[in-house]
Amino acid sequence: MSLDAARAVADAVLWEGYLLYPYRASSAKNQIRWQFGVLGPPRADRGGIAEDPSLHCECLLLASGASTVQVTVRFLQLVRRQLEQLRDGQHVPVDTIIAGGVTLLSFDEAIDCQLTYGPFAPADLRTGQSLPIVIPAAVDDEDIADSDGTVIGRTIRSRDALSGTLQLSADVVGNAASGGQTFRLSCTVSNTHPDPVADRDRASAVSMIGTHLLLQIVDGAFVSLLEPPATLEAAAKACRQSRCWPVLAGAPGATDVMLVSPIILYDYPAVAPESAGALFDSTEIDEILTLRVMTMTDEEKAQARATDPRAAQIIDQCDAMSPEAMARLHGVLRDPHAPIIRDGLGAGLVPEIPEGVDSALIVKTAYYRYNTSLGVGLNKVAGKVFRIGHLGALDEVMVGGALFAVEMALLDNGVKIVPGSGTGAAAEYFRQTSKASATSRPELKLAS
Repeated sequence: MSLDAARAVADAVLWEGYLLYPYRASSAKNQIRWQFGVLGPPRADRGGIAEDPSLHCECLLLASGASTVQVTVRFLQLVRRQLEQLRDGQHVPVDTIIAGGVTLLSFDEAIDCQLTYGPFAPADLRTGQSLPIVIPAAVDDEDIADSDGTVIGRTIRSRDALSGTLQLSADVVGNAASGGQTFRLSCTVSNTHPDPVADRDRASAVSMIGTHLLLQIVDGAFVSLLEPPATLEAAAKACRQSRCWPVLAGAPGATDVMLVSPIILYDYPAVAPESAGALFDSTEIDEILTLRVMTMTDEEKAQARATDPRAAQIIDQCDAMSPEAMARLHGVLRDPHAPIIRDGLGAGLVPEIPEGVDSALIVKTAYYRYNTSLGVGLNKVAGKVFRIGHLGALDEVMVGGALFAVEMALLDNGVKIVPGSGTGAAAEYFRQTSKASATSRPELKLAS
C-alpha cells in the first residue's frame, strides 16, 4: 500500500536532526534543537526563542462524488529526562549517575505523536473545518539499580501538554477529464499553546517538532506539483506553501498519497536501500557520518550511548558494519546502461572504459594531475567504469570543468578519444536547455 511505503520516508523526516554528530549531550550543537518542521508556541518567534507557530500547504486532487480524503498529522513531543539520585532516603536531581559501570545522563528525548482526521468528502471541506490537536502532559518514573540490584536512584521522564489546530478547506478549481472535479486542498497546522514562554527551553518543551502531514485519497488522485499535466500547470503554480512542500509518495506512479514535508523533496522520495539505519544528522551523508563514528574513541562512544538510546543504536550499528555494507555506502551502480531522457535527449549513466584500460588509473590521474575527484566502480564493474559526482551545488560550468578533466585523464592513459568531443557535446546541450539564472540578462540579444 502506498501509505505504508510513504511512512518509511515520513519517519526519516520526523527524526531528521534529532541528534547531531558526535551524538553527545556535551556537544554544543546538541544543546539546541536543529530539526525541521518545528512549530513553536505563538508569539515566541518574535522574541527569537522559537520558530514560527504554523505551516501551510496547498495541493491539487482529482475527485469524484465517492472520493474521500484522510489527513494524518505527525510530530515529536519533547521529553525531559531527569535523573534523581537516592541520598538518605531522598531523591536529589543530578546530571549523572553511574549504575553497574554504565554512565547515565539527564538529557532530552522525544516520543512520536500521530493524529489522523477524516475521512472527508472534498466537497464537505468547502466551508472549512478547524480540528483540535491535543497531546496530554505526562510524567513517568523508572528505578535505577546498581549491579547488585540495589536501587540507587530513578529516572523521571516528563512532557508538557501540546495543543494546536488543523485547519482544512477545499475549493473547486476546475473539472477533471474523468468527469469529476479538481480541488485545491488547503491544510494549516498551528501550535496554539495558550501560555507565554520565557526562554528557549520552555519554548522547545511546548513545540511540535518535525511536523509533517500524510494525505491519503480514496477513489481519487493527487496531482504532482512538480510535474503537473499541462491543463493544471496554472493551478499548480497558484498553490501556496509555507515552511513545507507536498510531494507524491509511495510506489512510483501511485497518486493516492501525498507527503507534506518540511524538507523539500522530489516526488516518490525513498530511503536508499544501502542505508543501514537512521543517522539523524540534518541530512548529512551516511558514509561520512559512519566513518566519523568509527573514528570516535571508546570514551566518546560511551558518552554518546549515555546521551540517548537512539544514539546508542547508531554507535552499535556503525561498529557492527561489515566491509561490504561500508562499500555499498560509498556508491552503487544501479544500471550502467539505463538511459536518462530529458527533452528527447538520452545519455548513459556512467562512462565505460575500453577493454585493457583500468578505470582506477583514470581516477588517479584526474585526482593527482587535474585536482578532480571521480568515483570508482565497485564489485562486478570495478576497473571498468568511473563515476562523475558532485556534493552540494552543481551547475553547467562545473559539469563542463569535470568533463574537461576527464578528457585529459583519458588521453593521458592512452584512451583514444577526440579531444573536446565530450565538452563540446555538453556545451551544445547546455546552450539549448539551460534556464535563465539570477544574473542573466534576457533583454540582451545574442548574435545570430
